[in-house]
Amino acid sequence: MTGVVAKVLFKIVGRGEWDTKPLRDLVEGCYKEGRPLITVSNHVGTIDDPVLWGGLPWWWVLKDFRHKRWIWASQEICHKTPLIATGFGLGQCLPVVRGAGLSQPAVGELLETLPGNPWIHVFSEAMCNQTGQLRPFKWGVAHVIANSPNPPVVLPMAHRGMENMFPEAKSKLYPRFCRLKVLTGDPVDVSDLWEEYQVLGEGVKGVGEMSERQKDIYRRITERVQG
Repeated sequence: MTGVVAKVLFKIVGRGEWDTKPLRDLVEGCYKEGRPLITVSNHVGTIDDPVLWGGLPWWWVLKDFRHKRWIWASQEICHKTPLIATGFGLGQCLPVVRGAGLSQPAVGELLETLPGNPWIHVFSEAMCNQTGQLRPFKWGVAHVIANSPNPPVVLPMAHRGMENMFPEAKSKLYPRFCRLKVLTGDPVDVSDLWEEYQVLGEGVKGVGEMSERQKDIYRRITERVQG
């Protein structure tokens, strides 16, 4: 049902444009190679996920259950009741508390999925932003990259138009017709920083427990991904 709604919003209401082949090729290639794929993008509104994935073709999503991303979802919005939480859980969403840092359970749970080499999507700004300008990325994406079991493929994406479908200043009870456009960038090589972190050998820690060198690596990973 969620997939149907996402498809309608992306294709009909949003008249979305997106060449999904680069993403699809990477997802399939990473599974064959046994490497995690981490996609990162701007975050315009609470319905970015799942509407964005409405641009993916049905035949591709259904042919392999692994063609689904794992993602953090805001606990206060997406996990208000057990029923809602179950629905998002089945959609491979893990409840994260904004501002609670890297030591919270959802962060560890996402890292536990990495040995299965899944596709993970991260809204790196960690908040909705309709200003048109990227905010500084949070360290969540660096945390996932650094603690991957092997060097991940990092793919930046960008989308626009969702701010017109559900503008913050207006009622969110219904979507508005708009133009959605999704762009897929080139993979970002972070293998050198991943290797530097492994040599450091400090393991998974919260920000308050990190050494200055560990913080520096996280900082450089985040800056490289944001570009």
